[in-house]
Amino acid sequence: MRNLSTNHHKRPIKAIILAAGLSTRMGRSKQLLPFKGVTMLHYVIEQVLKLHCKEVIAVIGHDAVTIMEEIKINDPSFSWAYNSDYANGQSSSLYKGLTQVAFPKEDALVFLGDTPFIEKETSEMIIQRGQQLARDKNHPISIRPSYDQTPGHPVYFANINNTMIQSIQQQSGKNFIQTIPYKEEIAVNDRGILLDIDTIKEYEKLK
Repeated sequence: MRNLSTNHHKRPIKAIILAAGLSTRMGRSKQLLPFKGVTMLHYVIEQVLKLHCKEVIAVIGHDAVTIMEEIKINDPSFSWAYNSDYANGQSSSLYKGLTQVAFPKEDALVFLGDTPFIEKETSEMIIQRGQQLARDKNHPISIRPSYDQTPGHPVYFANINNTMIQSIQQQSGKNFIQTIPYKEEIAVNDRGILLDIDTIKEYEKLK
């Protein structure tokens, strides 16, 4: 069990993992697919916990009961959040996740539950830059990595206000990011920021 005192970031960060989807293209809950000795979502959670954020919250919806029964995380900084509107798409989970963050005192780092290949160094780079900008700027910011000029995850959010969070319900997560006054993309040599797993073929190829 990791002690909460290991959180060493100057600004408190809550890591949000979006994992509430229907997995329609997969045909089964991809959160529970076997991956490196555990399930895919379990693996992603464990990788995010290594970043020593204040809290790690996994937003689930479809098959939530089964997911919580099969994935046991022995860490006091981890918790589940249930998105009852999961059928309305990923933006509903982003909304649910960001409502768990006490902006502007806390920042958020958003991951996807089906992107297990992100390198730890990439996430740490985004955190470092996000922490710097959150201290230097008072207005809302978003920082994310890009590979081959294509943006990916994780996405760092700071100084987001409640009006902006409420607006997520009327738009996609991508459009929400576009409304943020200061946006920055950091080029990385990490293709894992883009590698999500949506189909059985992708899973068999990448696992």
